Amino acid sequence: MTRRTWHTTALVAGASLALSACSVPFALSATRTNLGGSQYLQLHASASLVSTSPTAKNEIKLLKALTFDVNEQSAAGIPIASSLNHVNTSVVVWHGHQQVMTLVTAQSNVYLSIDFAALAKVPGVTLSSTTLSALDLVLGNRWIELPYSLVAHYSSTTLHVTPARSTLSAEQILLTNAFVSAFALGHTTTTSHGFIDTGTLASLVSALGSVTTGATTKGTPVKGTYRLTVTMAGTKATQAQLSISSPTVKYGNQVININATIAHQRLRVSAPGHPLVITSALLKQLGTFTSTGGAGVLG
Repeated sequence: MTRRTWHTTALVAGASLALSACSVPFALSATRTNLGGSQYLQLHASASLVSTSPTAKNEIKLLKALTFDVNEQSAAGIPIASSLNHVNTSVVVWHGHQQVMTLVTAQSNVYLSIDFAALAKVPGVTLSSTTLSALDLVLGNRWIELPYSLVAHYSSTTLHVTPARSTLSAEQILLTNAFVSAFALGHTTTTSHGFIDTGTLASLVSALGSVTTGATTKGTPVKGTYRLTVTMAGTKATQAQLSISSPTVKYGNQVININATIAHQRLRVSAPGHPLVITSALLKQLGTFTSTGGAGVLG
């Protein structure tokens, strides 16, 4: 799998997660119970990429094959909107009825499980048998843990953010609020069943920079637009669609479309037991492997 493919998949998974928070029109409505008013939240999302670029063929096939489930639970037993440091989240990636990958965040730790055999069957993914066997032997079909200390280290070195465990969730809330505020500054139209919000990608990047230490919006301007459509049933959001359009140099606009349905079932989200704890030393070993025999899988 190429670096671009990983980035596209991460963007869609992240955008699906963002929809679960950013489609809450906190700044667009007087009602704060649209999504965060329950102890539980589920969002089922699918995505598509529209592009005429020859280099986007793998991403188009990949997104067509995958779906995403985002699940949240307040571990405090109160509404998610009031559970600042006590919200567990999982993102499950599916290929048809086959679970390919699950990502869980709980108590500031990150847990990951990958079925490499299932991943190899997803259109748009290219894994050599040697690479697949090696990764499956070490990481396949088992839970791995990225402990808070490791997450904090890479946050400080790559994002220039130095979080404390007690404030990690608070910073995530700040980030969510920044996106919501950015949506509020866009052009919002009320419909008979919800609302439509449109704006520029530059405004979202600016929102990120406003809450991320060391972030900057200088340099090449971010071009493109977004369109967020939320369908309501009374005060509850039931569906959301996010369309992100950005120009390319040779092939016109490239568009990512994400469609999601929203529910509030009693689905538990908790940290898995007996995970393999990932250390900096192990990451370096995996990096050495991917730069030799497994090039292109994680890079």
